[in-house]
Amino acid sequence: MEDGPMTEEQLEAYLDLGRQAFEGNCFYLAAWAILMHDHLALFNMEVELVWKKKWSIVKVLYLINRYLPDLAFSYGAAVWMSNDAFLKHCTNISRIQTWTSVVALQCMQAIMVHRIICMYRYSRTLTIGVTIGFGLNLLAGIVISANSMHVVNVPIILSQSHRACVPINFETWTVASWFLMLCFEFSLFLLAAYEGVRYLRETRVTRELDIATRARWTKERSLIYILMRDSIIFPLIGFLISLINILAFYVFPFSAMGYTFTLAAASSPILGCRLILHLRDAYYQPFSNEIKQTEPPSGVDPDYRAEEPAVFALHTVSSIGTLPRRRRVID
Repeated sequence: MEDGPMTEEQLEAYLDLGRQAFEGNCFYLAAWAILMHDHLALFNMEVELVWKKKWSIVKVLYLINRYLPDLAFSYGAAVWMSNDAFLKHCTNISRIQTWTSVVALQCMQAIMVHRIICMYRYSRTLTIGVTIGFGLNLLAGIVISANSMHVVNVPIILSQSHRACVPINFETWTVASWFLMLCFEFSLFLLAAYEGVRYLRETRVTRELDIATRARWTKERSLIYILMRDSIIFPLIGFLISLINILAFYVFPFSAMGYTFTLAAASSPILGCRLILHLRDAYYQPFSNEIKQTEPPSGVDPDYRAEEPAVFALHTVSSIGTLPRRRRVID
């Protein structure tokens, strides 16, 4: 390339690259800040509902899903903030981010799989089916990620605040991992939604009998109310994130992939960990227990408001000693 002033087209491409690099860096740092804030906001619940419990596979999945992305995003943020660190780590950052994202996403899916199994009361057929599906998805994700490690990033420093890691041999076939995740997340969503609809049908008679004393709750316990439960809405969000990443390959501009990948990496610890913390002990119970967490005690005035603060049961949602006292019992 001959030395000399840039042409108008070259200058426009240079400025466009600088703008994309700056906006991408800002988006990454914003995702890191949101992730840290989410962790700090839920840390008290984490101590009570995770750290104080005995060790189990769910506790291990939670800790990996929570802390590995924190470390990965903190590492990435440190790399983007310094020119020296950027030049040193740019070539390897995509590999580190890829593997940490794969592990975190698979832990999130494992958390959702375990919730589905609990919702179906450990049905043998369903447990075997979703476990096989999860295993195949996990294996495919590892194989695809391992075969994408040849991607080389070229560091480009445009200014003190404008840097870009540009992949020069990115393979578009890696989108296959998002198609697999899309199908698996949609399957989890269908299973959760089916259980919610089945619960709604089974309790229809009970709701009609309770209409005199719980009229307000009858309206709330509609199909929309059921489908908005965490066990159903979280797999749907995972499905939509996979869909957005697929659209980034075929519909959105090439630069959008950086945003969608960051969105997926930041969403996995938020969805997986909040599913456990929101449901508390109902995470390990059938779907009916998740609904009962938001209902007033049976035989209580619908205007009932407990004066005591919420109590988090650590062993079972049916522990009598952890429930608030009933008030204004109707004769």
